[in-house]
Amino acid sequence: MTRVLYPHERTAIAKQIKDAVNEYCAVTYDDGHRTHLGASLIGHECRRYLWYVWRWVKQADFINDKGENHKGRMQRLFNRGHREEERFIEWLRGIGFTIWDIDPETGNQIRVSGVEKHYGGSLDSVGKAPAWLHLLAEVGPFLVEYKTHNAKSFAKLVKDGVKVTKPQHWAQMCTYGSYYKFKYALYCAINKDDDDIDFQIVELDWALGMEKYRLAEEVIQAVRPPPRLSELPSYFKCKTCDFRGICHKSEQYEKNCRSCAFATPVKDGQWFCGVNNDVIPKDFIPKGCGQWKPVGRNG
Repeated sequence: MTRVLYPHERTAIAKQIKDAVNEYCAVTYDDGHRTHLGASLIGHECRRYLWYVWRWVKQADFINDKGENHKGRMQRLFNRGHREEERFIEWLRGIGFTIWDIDPETGNQIRVSGVEKHYGGSLDSVGKAPAWLHLLAEVGPFLVEYKTHNAKSFAKLVKDGVKVTKPQHWAQMCTYGSYYKFKYALYCAINKDDDDIDFQIVELDWALGMEKYRLAEEVIQAVRPPPRLSELPSYFKCKTCDFRGICHKSEQYEKNCRSCAFATPVKDGQWFCGVNNDVIPKDFIPKGCGQWKPVGRNG
């Protein structure tokens, strides 16, 4: 005889499944701290935020104002963004575009790198238009970027354009454009709520790309946190920041070599320890040692 599941049991089991899937996504899709300062972040308006990310002072916890942990959901959102790239590539190739999503010489993603290999990022794709789009075909290869949006963000994007509504995406594309000398980018956006799509061809600003490169140099070389976006903890952008506790309330740093005052970024993407007077092994960097001292803080 089949076991009878009472309503309260079914509800409890369903919650157990949801919790287990959230935990699976939180663990499986989490790549941990980035080893480089990413070009996808360099357009962020707060320099101190960039420095905190760079020095590994804390990993995003995705805790909302109610104390609820949304890490599993957020990791699914990030993962969905990666999967949407495959769909866009299929669609563009299906209408005749040539799309390079990997470097044909290395077999890896097409990358930019700078500041002794501590700054950079991976291009989504490089594209070439089909002959029937003769005006676009005449410009040669161009950058192709894929992004997901919710309905509200998508509506603003369609109305005002990527440069105005998504300055981080804009800065990222200009950074890649200045590195590879792409004059144009094809920005491909999808509304996650209803699968509507939007395409924008934008002329890239190489000067902005170089400006962001210089910003990356400043952030990477800084030994103290840059100025806050606001000195008011109640400022709405600070209230929702992952680093609000560290920035405004002196919350403890995460202990690792990157967040240590004795660690210095050096060539080839490596870190040097001033205590041991040697390059820090990559597998030891996440651990830290007994001499650890929080960078940029007194005492």
